[in-house]
Amino acid sequence: MIKVICALFFLGMIFPQDLNDDYIVFQADAIGHNNIYLNKINPYKQSAFNVGAIELRSQINNVPMARMLPDMNFIGTMDSSAIVSQFKYNRGDYAYRETAILVKNSLSDQADILFNIQGRKNPAYFESDFINIDEYVVQNLLFDFSKKSSSNDSEKFFRLTKHFNKENSQNDFYTESNNLGLEYRLATSVSSVYANLSNLIYSIFYEDVNTWYDYEYFDFDFEYIFKKDRHVKPFFNFEYDYISKDWNFESPDDLKLIAGDNDLISVELGLLSKYDIFLIKHDFELSMKSNISNETILHSDINFDYKTFYKSWKARIKKFYSYNNMYGQYVYNYNLNGPFNTFRIYKESYILTQIGWEQKDLEVLISNYNVQLEENENFSHGNLLVPDGGDTYIFDKSGDFMEIQIFYNKDRMKFVSPDLTKDIVELKLNGLYYSDYSPIRKYRTMDLNFTFKKQIEKLFDITIDLYVPYAGLSLSKLKFNENYGFRIGNGTFVETESSNQIDYTLFNYEIGLIFKNFIISYKFLNNTYADDYAYQFPSETSDIFNPIYNMKYLSVIWKFDN
Repeated sequence: MIKVICALFFLGMIFPQDLNDDYIVFQADAIGHNNIYLNKINPYKQSAFNVGAIELRSQINNVPMARMLPDMNFIGTMDSSAIVSQFKYNRGDYAYRETAILVKNSLSDQADILFNIQGRKNPAYFESDFINIDEYVVQNLLFDFSKKSSSNDSEKFFRLTKHFNKENSQNDFYTESNNLGLEYRLATSVSSVYANLSNLIYSIFYEDVNTWYDYEYFDFDFEYIFKKDRHVKPFFNFEYDYISKDWNFESPDDLKLIAGDNDLISVELGLLSKYDIFLIKHDFELSMKSNISNETILHSDINFDYKTFYKSWKARIKKFYSYNNMYGQYVYNYNLNGPFNTFRIYKESYILTQIGWEQKDLEVLISNYNVQLEENENFSHGNLLVPDGGDTYIFDKSGDFMEIQIFYNKDRMKFVSPDLTKDIVELKLNGLYYSDYSPIRKYRTMDLNFTFKKQIEKLFDITIDLYVPYAGLSLSKLKFNENYGFRIGNGTFVETESSNQIDYTLFNYEIGLIFKNFIISYKFLNNTYADDYAYQFPSETSDIFNPIYNMKYLSVIWKFDN
């Protein structure tokens, strides 16, 4: 989907939310309902999404996260009104409808409450994909309360965020008529508390999938930074993660299911340092981290990150080595009788070298990553895992990838208003190029957005005071490495003998008008030169049977003050 809706303005300190920029968008349908945000360093897993005090994660394999992500963008600049509300409505092809309401209430100069409700109807192509086309297939509710210690404090003193997601699509989700993956009767509830006294974060993540699987994730983080020293700041991090699974069925007497409860404890000690020598700025971080799972010490590692800045130039070198808990299988044979997915610990290590240059409105960044991923796991040949015996599956992938980023007039479109005195152009280019350690071969995106208010005024000899006309073009290209495929029903990459890999290029167009508190636009999604109508996934390497159809829809956004 088009990433940039001109003049949309993030709430900034009111409600920061963003995906890590370590992600690749793997699109599987027309409107991005099933988007999977693959981590660019380790594309076998998804990136996390930060919303308020919550870090949303895809715990059940690579279940699409796009269905859970709320849209928390207010249009225009933030008003000084105590209450600001916004209504958004989308209507388009395939009976697609989406409604979102967003409200911010400033209780004081230091405290804010934000509320969001979102409903989506028929995010697919055919009526047969849903039990009732008029029902809400996806519902998202989000509540956020934040308080600062003072009016000029940029950090939140206390924050409470609650998020609830519910879906109801057709129950035979493993059939060709429905490609929405694990979404039938799926409910997700996330709560998180953040306190800046000691940077304490408490989160509970719960998912109920179908009637046969319950999943609960508990996260407790404690972070302390000693800030009194000007140049050197020691810090301490403690993190506890707990995963509980309930399969809701009994296994045969001669088999034991792997333990349903798993935990991971991480302790990290380190220091941060910032200093200047003549005209050169230095930013340095060094830390050591130990990880314990189920009372077993897994590893102790060192993280080294050094950045330097000189005039318009910047450089960086980083050595990262970490264990994380992940629910899901990395890669398995295309045979559907492969191992059942379970929770495991894996190792992720990389060395980053980076150089960048920035002058006025132009910025260029070139990065090279040397990556190593490792994991050892015992499993049986059947669908049930056993804690002892079975075969040893060794996952060991290593290689390099390069990233090139170019920005021109970065984020300028966010601040467009009807009193615009000069037309602007905003451009963003991003390219990722992998060796064969990754299932992804290439990923490239381009976003071009521009206004043409002054051009119209000059052409027709008129003055426009009420609105700004704008247009946008977005390109997304994703190509898999040979012999890799993806099964969205299981949320896993697969190794195949076919060279007919997933490879698509999608073009999105947008044209609209920007008013002070109103935006209306028309969008044309998923246009491709390969086919007049849609991109069809190859059947040899994918279980996504429905094509990515091109699609059109009207988007209207209103903002109201008080």
